[in-house]
Amino acid sequence: MAFKISSCGTNTNNIDLCIKYNVDGYKKLGQKTGDTVFLIFKRDKSWYLKAKGVLGDETQNKPWKDQYYKLAFNVNWVTIDEVNITDFLKDLASSKEAKELNIPNYGLFIQGNKNLDTSFGDVGILLKKHLNSYFKKVVRSVVYYDDNTYEEKVF
Repeated sequence: MAFKISSCGTNTNNIDLCIKYNVDGYKKLGQKTGDTVFLIFKRDKSWYLKAKGVLGDETQNKPWKDQYYKLAFNVNWVTIDEVNITDFLKDLASSKEAKELNIPNYGLFIQGNKNLDTSFGDVGILLKKHLNSYFKKVVRSVVYYDDNTYEEKVF
């Protein structure tokens, strides 16, 4: 299956809702059950990685206030402490390989429904490996309960 990026933009409330309710939503079609997604967000002109998960079955569970998502999936997120990935994206965009692909800025790596294995050649694979590298460290699984409490598990 594909490796993709799911961006919440600057809406950190939506990223919290995705993690709390174990879902991910999309405004455009193209995602499939089994796709691996990296959950990112933007704050103060920098991009941060927060979670990784595999898209499960489609769901009607759409906890976001902006309910214009066409598609939502169940996801068991593995979360990490947020990691700033902006410098890596900038370095990647200035690489010889990115220039050969005519990628003018790093934002193109994280916008839209792109498969990191096929959309950017070796550059996409490098990005996927970099994002995956944060999940080889100690990660925590967060389980949220109906009473708004949660439990973190380290594994």
